[in-house]
Amino acid sequence: RNIWAKTDLKADEDQSNNRLTHELFVSPTYLPPHAEDFEQHYGYWLKNSANSTLEHGIPNGTLVDTAASGTKVWATNLDGLYPINDSSYMESPCFNFAHMRNPVFELKLQGEAEKNKDGLALYYSVDNGVTWKLVPHKDGFDWNWYNSEMVEGLNGPGWDTTANNWMTSKQLLPKETAGQSDIKFSLVFATDAYNRFEGYAIDDIRIYEAPPDVGVASMSYPTSQCEIGPHVQPELQIANDGID
Repeated sequence: RNIWAKTDLKADEDQSNNRLTHELFVSPTYLPPHAEDFEQHYGYWLKNSANSTLEHGIPNGTLVDTAASGTKVWATNLDGLYPINDSSYMESPCFNFAHMRNPVFELKLQGEAEKNKDGLALYYSVDNGVTWKLVPHKDGFDWNWYNSEMVEGLNGPGWDTTANNWMTSKQLLPKETAGQSDIKFSLVFATDAYNRFEGYAIDDIRIYEAPPDVGVASMSYPTSQCEIGPHVQPELQIANDGID
């Protein structure tokens, strides 16, 4: 959007400098559940600069050559290798988690980077992008969240390969994101000074509330192997296998 300011002074001798116009990007704010497949447009994810490695479009590499759905993705390079000493990121639009208790972030990845040297990681902000923290792997939830404990380029955990296939990764977000209204995410890609690969394609991002999960833990009655008749009231132990 364009915003402008104007001065209005009687007897102003030069009115040619009275107005200034400034172009401002206004990010939409989404209320989850949210799904983005990047088919209609770039999903309002912005790369950090015009020279950023990250691109939106149709992949045409050797390994990174398809989308998880449709035809378009975000990728570290749509048709070639990523550079050495790279540090690129793409920042999400805004999200309002005011109604959420256990938000989940899900995405699909395909690609390859130098093992334990180059990779991708997700960061989050609860103050509209002023400060950022890593979305960590949460014990007990093995949902393909990072495959390396230390990626040198990132100086921390991240993904450095998906074994040549599209992989669905998801993670329960940190508790401090719940109930917040100014949430943003940043996918950060960083490399070291050696070796180049195709990098990553990113598709089908979803943000949603963790669903409830109730299951049968055990049955305490009946336990007899003998026939006991057609009308039996079983006794079951129910378990809460969900987040809450």
